[in-house]
Amino acid sequence: MDKILQKVEKTSTCWNWLGEITNQGYGRLQFKNKRIKAHRFFYMLFKGKIPIGLELDHLCQNKKCVNPKHLEAVTHRENIIRAWKIRIKNTPNCPKGHNYSKKNLYIIKDKTGKTWRGCRKCRALNARIFRKNNPEKIQKIQKKYRDKNRDLIKSLN
Repeated sequence: MDKILQKVEKTSTCWNWLGEITNQGYGRLQFKNKRIKAHRFFYMLFKGKIPIGLELDHLCQNKKCVNPKHLEAVTHRENIIRAWKIRIKNTPNCPKGHNYSKKNLYIIKDKTGKTWRGCRKCRALNARIFRKNNPEKIQKIQKKYRDKNRDLIKSLN
């Protein structure tokens, strides 16, 4: 246990993990032959089990922080909403510089259930580029749509 505690740097606010860091930026450690995220380990050490169906939110927004006072067990939905509020506040523009205004912002869920936001201007530009570079695919998609909706198309003409 002392070996684990030596890998923590306590500042005036956060307890920063100095050991292994995952690709996502979280601390990770080995305990009883199991790899575990450092913030989960410290939460369980000081506060007890993480309730089933909940995950930990870093209130300080520092992924390396293992201070149990900065960790709160919340639903995945709540964790995502909190992160989005901060991310949206801190990144008002898309990577290409377009403003995330209400008119230029779209939100979608992918097949895995993850929610993403995007820039309408970039989406339109990417669609134009795709159509220009893939005319055969576009023709196949259009034919499939016409075949599927033949009756509807006839009724509109």
